[in-house]
Amino acid sequence: MKGPLTSYEKQRIRTLLAESWSHNKISKELGRSQSTISDFAKREGFSPLPERTPHVANQARREFGKAERLELISLVFERGEEMLQKPGLTPREYKEVTTGIAIGIDKSRLEEGSPNSVHETRSGAMQLGTINLEEEFARLDALQEEEEENASEYGSPELGDPERPSN
Repeated sequence: MKGPLTSYEKQRIRTLLAESWSHNKISKELGRSQSTISDFAKREGFSPLPERTPHVANQARREFGKAERLELISLVFERGEEMLQKPGLTPREYKEVTTGIAIGIDKSRLEEGSPNSVHETRSGAMQLGTINLEEEFARLDALQEEEEENASEYGSPELGDPERPSN
């Protein structure tokens, strides 16, 4: 266990944080624990890492433009289709492939700027009415009560009531 941070280490941490280095990478660079780096960053007012875009994601964005990402997603769809055609696919493999395809669909919609959820809409898209769940449940409850009253009044053919003939 090392002692307190030296002036040099503090300045180096400030510089690396300003360059968007991760706390983990800084800790390896300086031979300090990640918690030491995180505590110092917090005291110095640097935003926590979850609010920053991870270095790997930025690198991927630089390496793959939108067209390339769409092409990769298309390749994933093709491979997924090939895998689904494979005989003897276990239920777990089927689930994993279909989950991957579903994620690919969401990613391609995001890349194309389309809504990726039933709850999302685009301007100019057909607007569906909203459902008031309280009113809908009250309506369904009333229907169920009416059916139960009719069943008790006339008997239930499913239960073999001899007074009411079944169709």
